[in-house]
Amino acid sequence: MGLIPDDTIDEIRRRVDIVAVIGQHVQLRKAGINHKGLCPFHQENTPSFNVNFVMEYEGKSFLEAARALAAQVGVIIPEREMSPAEKRERSEKSKLYEVNKIALRFFREQLAGDATGARARQYLEQRGMTMHTADRFDLGYGPDSWDAMGNYLASRGVPVELALKAGLLKQRKQSSGTYDAFRDRLVCPVILPGGEVAGFSGRRLADGDDAGAKYINSPESAAYKKSHLLFGIHLARDAFRLKKRALVVEGNFDVVVLHQFGFEETVAPLGTALTEPQVSLLRRQAENVVLVYDGDKAGRAATLKALKVLVAAGVTTRIAVLPMGEDPDSLVRADPDRFETIIERAQPGVEYFIYDGLRGDASSANRARIVAEAAELIRAVPDTTRRDLLVGVLANAMGTDVRVTRRALSEALQGRNVQVAETIQSVKKTGGPPPRGELEIVAILADHPKLQETADRLDVLSLLTHATLRDMYSAAREGHTVLSALPDDAHPDIAKHVFAGAYASLNDPEATLEQAVQRLRTVNQNAELAELQVRAVDAGRRGDVEEQRQLLKEIVTIRRRSTSNGENL
Repeated sequence: MGLIPDDTIDEIRRRVDIVAVIGQHVQLRKAGINHKGLCPFHQENTPSFNVNFVMEYEGKSFLEAARALAAQVGVIIPEREMSPAEKRERSEKSKLYEVNKIALRFFREQLAGDATGARARQYLEQRGMTMHTADRFDLGYGPDSWDAMGNYLASRGVPVELALKAGLLKQRKQSSGTYDAFRDRLVCPVILPGGEVAGFSGRRLADGDDAGAKYINSPESAAYKKSHLLFGIHLARDAFRLKKRALVVEGNFDVVVLHQFGFEETVAPLGTALTEPQVSLLRRQAENVVLVYDGDKAGRAATLKALKVLVAAGVTTRIAVLPMGEDPDSLVRADPDRFETIIERAQPGVEYFIYDGLRGDASSANRARIVAEAAELIRAVPDTTRRDLLVGVLANAMGTDVRVTRRALSEALQGRNVQVAETIQSVKKTGGPPPRGELEIVAILADHPKLQETADRLDVLSLLTHATLRDMYSAAREGHTVLSALPDDAHPDIAKHVFAGAYASLNDPEATLEQAVQRLRTVNQNAELAELQVRAVDAGRRGDVEEQRQLLKEIVTIRRRSTSNGENL
């Protein structure tokens, strides 16, 4: 019988609520990183039975327990022997998990110690964290000592080589021997949903240039792969299901504080940009993701990076807009209700990013920058219909034609930033490419001037949005030729289509004109609906409920009108 691959074991653990499995037979309560219950094998009054896997209850081997659980949740276990390298990594991972659990006990004892943990407990208090919260996250403290951890591990028979590999000790450079890695640091264990301790993240308590990096993490190993882990995931999984969302923040302590205030669906990447493996983990467990990054320039940059990965994975993503200078930690401690309101009003990710970037700066340079950012986001969207909708949103936001927007997006993806700016700027000079439906109508009238009265009856002028085409139509109404109103700097598409004579030989030009007008009216109504929908979303983002309600009423009115006229919107 072969070993089970790690990714298959991870999938079983993601799908199985192990507490619920054991809870069918034993009454459980939370105790640190585990759940405890009265041991079913002995008569006792004090809970001491630590639950980590079915093997511990049913007396099965690891493989037997894993296969039994896989069958319950529909995970197919590949039938193959693992390679020698895979077996070595599995063995090494198990050893690292074990030494990390030993280290966690040391850190926890140090935090609780009257003398050693006082500074760390004071820091927690200053950050607004209770000891109950610290216990839930199994926070600890690495004392200001060069050898306390080393001595502790040695007394428990942990080989130095294993402690070095786990990153708990470091090799001295100038002499033989080792020293403790997490000295004078508040330590956050990175715990997996199955209860294993993958590694640690330590925040220094001392200030000054000689205090070392503000944060340090366990090194990459068979147990600790930073890009595959999320801090707080072991406590957030149930809340993902209950609240149907995951909140993603930037820092460990944001996670801890938000959990303390009831936002237990919060997790964070471990000091890096959100990665594809982390997004894959979220996608399998949460219906929606809300990015709650700091409200500053760096926070916006981090949001863009995270949004690209989430959008590419097809994850429904919204952005919670924090006030400038605020972070989730400070905001939730000051006003939890306000923080909840901000989360509830989180906006669709790509749409918000477009409008927020354009707000207050209409320069061509800024618009070109937004197009470049939007190009990366829109390209990552896997659904074609969704991509087309977002192109329309960007066009509405910039006040440009969809075709202009598509050309600018294409140029941005090719790295032709100068051309992007020129394309956007050309819209101001020439009015941009004329809509095809409007070109068709003016071209019909150019070939059949006698239809001018019919065009007036159909109220064509109200349908024309392109300035040059409106001027040409007005000239025709006044008895002039449409050519007389064509400016020298007109868009080349106008002369190419209007004066091509394509409609000169129509059998029924009046019917053709009426059909063209009806098509244009439908297109314009669709565009009006799209604009109203975008404005309604923006009003909701700003919290203007009255304006949003009015805009929604307009949308309903247009839809009813078009339905009564037999149009399909």
